[in-house]
Amino acid sequence: MTESEVSGIPVLRLEPRERADGQHLIYTHGGGYVRPPITAHWWILDRITRDTGVTVTVQLYRLAPEGDAEQAYSALRAVYVRTVAEAGAANIRLVGDSAGGALALGQAITYRDRGEPLPRQVALFSLHLDLTTLSNPPGDTGTRATRSHAERSATRGPADCGWAASNVSSPG
Repeated sequence: MTESEVSGIPVLRLEPRERADGQHLIYTHGGGYVRPPITAHWWILDRITRDTGVTVTVQLYRLAPEGDAEQAYSALRAVYVRTVAEAGAANIRLVGDSAGGALALGQAITYRDRGEPLPRQVALFSLHLDLTTLSNPPGDTGTRATRSHAERSATRGPADCGWAASNVSSPG
């Protein structure tokens, strides 16, 4: 795993140790725009990387209330442009779950509308694709988390699924 920053936002890249095939997956995590990736996200990404040979890039976009949609799209676009320059759009897949699925879809639509290079595929799993299913759970007051990204992610991360120090290499 390597760490870098794009537009001031942390970016993690998980590269397969074997069978790297030049394909890239840019993953946008869910969490209702207010939570960082959880351990389950990292397990899934670990399996994808190990089982497919795909390089996975995860941008930790600024979460609400510190961040907003404009900032998220700007930073996500910077990651996409960098990856297109490196690998070519035909080798990129945009993938997102939940809120990240909505962001990935918004990216793809924006690139299409601007006539920019399109990713090879877009894979989404998100309630945002069918808004008729959304409602507040009983007792939900609609309040949002106000802790910082660092506070919310202090105990969760790639190390929770085995990306420990022995797996980490210094950024290039």
